[in-house]
Amino acid sequence: MTRRLFSLALAAALLVACDGGNEDRATPSPTVVATESVSPTSAPVLATNTPVPIASPLLEPDVYAHLPHANGILSLDPVAGEVTEVWGGSQRIWSIEVYARLATGGDGVWLSWDESEESVRYDLHGNEVDRVPGLFATESPDGSVVAYLADPYGSDAHLVVRDDNYGPVDLGMSGGAAAPHDDGRVAFLSRSSLPGDGGALSMYNPATGETNILVEFVGRPGKEGVLYPVWSPSGRFISEWSHLPGSADGDHALLVDTRTGQVNEAPEPYVWVEGPAGDDWYALIDDGALLFIDAATGEEARRVTSDAGPLVPKADLGGAFEAWIGERVGAAVTISGIIVVDLAGNELARWEGQHWHAVMTPQGPAAYFVDTKSKADCPPGRVEHPDFEGDLNCIGHDQAWSPDARFLAMNAILGARSSLLVLDTQTGETLVADVGRSFGFEWSDDGTRIMLRLGGGL
Repeated sequence: MTRRLFSLALAAALLVACDGGNEDRATPSPTVVATESVSPTSAPVLATNTPVPIASPLLEPDVYAHLPHANGILSLDPVAGEVTEVWGGSQRIWSIEVYARLATGGDGVWLSWDESEESVRYDLHGNEVDRVPGLFATESPDGSVVAYLADPYGSDAHLVVRDDNYGPVDLGMSGGAAAPHDDGRVAFLSRSSLPGDGGALSMYNPATGETNILVEFVGRPGKEGVLYPVWSPSGRFISEWSHLPGSADGDHALLVDTRTGQVNEAPEPYVWVEGPAGDDWYALIDDGALLFIDAATGEEARRVTSDAGPLVPKADLGGAFEAWIGERVGAAVTISGIIVVDLAGNELARWEGQHWHAVMTPQGPAAYFVDTKSKADCPPGRVEHPDFEGDLNCIGHDQAWSPDARFLAMNAILGARSSLLVLDTQTGETLVADVGRSFGFEWSDDGTRIMLRLGGGL
């Protein structure tokens, strides 16, 4: 998710920059701003919440976290219930990038300040550890490569990459960018020498300091479309939407092989899948069947059908795949449930109903259901997990499994306040953390912390 957030943030910022008029603004040279070293301090514990059994009403929690700031970034321990304020204040934050994929285990957060057009990285104790002169900063998992958008409101917004080998490198940009891959490579849209509303799909490699153009021209999809590339699971391929000039067929998904330079097209909808050997597959619907294609060869790797109805690709679960079950009504397909299959095509689980969401656990598939027809402030739902099965009278409005699928976090409105609920499937208990006004959350990769965005103006 982190990578996708960065892609969308850069693309949105570029739209703002392109619409900012023709004012002449000096482009700042991309330099690294030195920061003072700060000795780590012990993190202030703001509240410890006693786990509340799932059988309790959960409508008026007895324990509240009394937070010192209206705006901020919080870090929650889902087991102990300790809430730590990483940053708090009244300054307006333009964007927030919560780092769940750092090599150090998700130990910090990047904030982008609107007024100064800078991004600052804080550790979990609230200490500043890095600063760059641009918005929407993101980094590779080992922290060796940092990418950010410089001069975001000017007529020449550009992507800058700072890496340990070559320092700041100004890449320019005409569209969005993907967050650095695990090896630090950055995919982005540079300016093309060809006419048209679009750019050249390019890749920067920090190992060599070189930038290569992979596709000379990628047309901006749709009237309001924004271009941003997406990495395949292994990083061998980059997928990108494009509107081909003069094409009557509309938008296309381009799959670019970074090893060979070969460009193929994929129909919509398609979903990237990590194959059984760590290779890149993608899934699509083909005459009611779930079809897996080997991206390297373009050949069919697996075809899966179900007696329940047509299958529509939904999500890669890591070693298994989730698909919607459809019901044909004329030419249309309506969703009637979900199915989980392994990559050999064997059905592992099936749930009826539109609003189920699956995950893989070490013991097998699990899923939760949200009753979207409920008129309650906090809709009810149900969880079916190898370690826990039961109805929840409050499942919240936003839900996310922890990486190990032990915990289900839920952002909910309880009474007049916003709370984060965390169901522990091993104990059957639910942690209730009252955090005032919360706007989204992220799990760390190891599942030991939850980062929350708190308050207005975030």
